[in-house]
Amino acid sequence: MAAPRREPRPFHLRRQSAYTIIACFVVFYIVSQTVVLIFFHLNSPKLNVGSDSWQRGFVSYGTNVHTQRFVSFPLYNATAEKAQALLYTKSFQSLERPLKFLHIPKTAGSAIENAAGKNGINWGSCAFFHKPKRDICDYPGTEWPMRIGWWHLPTYVFPLAESDPYQHAEVFGVIRDPYERMVSEFYYICTLKVKDWRPDQCNRSKLHESTYMNQWLMRKMHDRETKTAAGYLLDNGHFTPQFEYIVGPHETRYVDYILRLDDTLNPQFAHLMQVFGLGHVKLKKFQALGSAEDFKDRSDDTHLTTDALDKHTLDWIHNRYSQDFLDFGYVKRAVV
Repeated sequence: MAAPRREPRPFHLRRQSAYTIIACFVVFYIVSQTVVLIFFHLNSPKLNVGSDSWQRGFVSYGTNVHTQRFVSFPLYNATAEKAQALLYTKSFQSLERPLKFLHIPKTAGSAIENAAGKNGINWGSCAFFHKPKRDICDYPGTEWPMRIGWWHLPTYVFPLAESDPYQHAEVFGVIRDPYERMVSEFYYICTLKVKDWRPDQCNRSKLHESTYMNQWLMRKMHDRETKTAAGYLLDNGHFTPQFEYIVGPHETRYVDYILRLDDTLNPQFAHLMQVFGLGHVKLKKFQALGSAEDFKDRSDDTHLTTDALDKHTLDWIHNRYSQDFLDFGYVKRAVV
């Protein structure tokens, strides 16, 4: 004989049971919280809750007594917070951020500094009062120590000496094909004026010998990898990868606008100046090796080009400046 079929409970009875369970839970919660509050009220002198921080003791397994530290926070004062925020807002002198220039070595930086200096704008080396002085600069602030190209340091190393010329500014810089930059470094350093504190670093009778240039460049890149912090400063940023200027620690970008030293530099520069209301700052037309004024006497007959770089030097450049090729889209040459 089949078991009798159990009839389901009426819906109103099932709903009444659910309400009963919820009511019991609410009553239990209220009673438990009341007991806790009464306990804390009776023991508040022992807990010393009036102090900035207080401790509550509890027993672990009836033997060792441990303490747990609590910190009391002051009540939120909305009026005071609003007044402080308003005072901070009123401290803003301007919501516009000025444009500043980061001078990466051998990327037309001197020409850009000259163009700005003629219009009373201190960019690059003109932002650091130093010796030897340049007539084009209207130096601000106090004098910086000599013989270090402070304007060739990445922006993220500042502030230094309680000064940061890039603070609250939009920063732009120029990058260059790594091969061209290396050849430019060779001729720049090897034609510097010799001073008592800056000895000659080259054999100037061999500046048109490709073997000598390749050996010189490889030695410089090797020395750059082994330099100390002091050596890094004295090196004035030469042979530092351009990527290290654009991107700093924790892969944070520090340069807002990146221009390229190629046929697009002049229109890029002119457009950027217009955006920041600096259309009167004009840059002279550039050749592949740099400004027409600085390099008017250069030619393939008098100066070596990137075609003179041998496979060993190319390997060094590819390894040393791998991020420049990867992140800035410069194409590596085949090494044969």
